[in-house]
Amino acid sequence: QALSNGTWRVAFTNAPPPSNGMLGPFKGESFQVVDAASMAYENILAVPPESWLRVRLRARYEALRDVDASGATWKVTFETVKLRAFQRFDVFEKSF
Repeated sequence: QALSNGTWRVAFTNAPPPSNGMLGPFKGESFQVVDAASMAYENILAVPPESWLRVRLRARYEALRDVDASGATWKVTFETVKLRAFQRFDVFEKSF
């Protein structure tokens, strides 16, 4: 079963930073961008104003079990995390 394509604002999560909207003392907005065709997604934290600080966590996923009464089971493989400042300076990048 594929996830829905598009960019989604994260309204609630119990995930750790930065997916929960926090990065150290900075608070921002969290988004998830899903590309179902490539079975990939990004979790993005954008700190205002104008997303001066942005963190991107890229991952791929595959369904291990289809949706049933108890939900679905997904295998997620994280690929990279990247921190960018002022929309031009790559401060940090790590591959997994």
